[in-house]
Amino acid sequence: MVFTTQLLDSLPILGVFVAFAIVSMLFYEGGFKFGRWYQERTPGEQEGPTNLLVGSILGAGVPLIHMTGKGLVGGRIAGSNAVFFWVWTFLMLGLTSLFSLVLSARGLWSLRRTRDKTITE
Repeated sequence: MVFTTQLLDSLPILGVFVAFAIVSMLFYEGGFKFGRWYQERTPGEQEGPTNLLVGSILGAGVPLIHMTGKGLVGGRIAGSNAVFFWVWTFLMLGLTSLFSLVLSARGLWSLRRTRDKTITE
């Protein structure tokens, strides 16, 4: 445990940020290419916003899991200098997840209304 902390403390924060940004962009690009490939493979199938709904529900739960009780850090973050950014990041994650939850619920609701409208006509 002490070895991991010493290893992480010796890394420059700018290098960690750049590495995280590069890895995030690679995953984003890979997911985009996979999605395009999957859509070309199944052209008649249309996907609804249910995946976004499930992901936003899980994302909204992450701040609750991390900030209640011991959480995953066991209270160690309270003694560090990064408390403000830790709390701010999880509040913004929860806010973004709740916003996407509302948008995906509205999308599902409008999809249902248009489907009901076409059935009755």
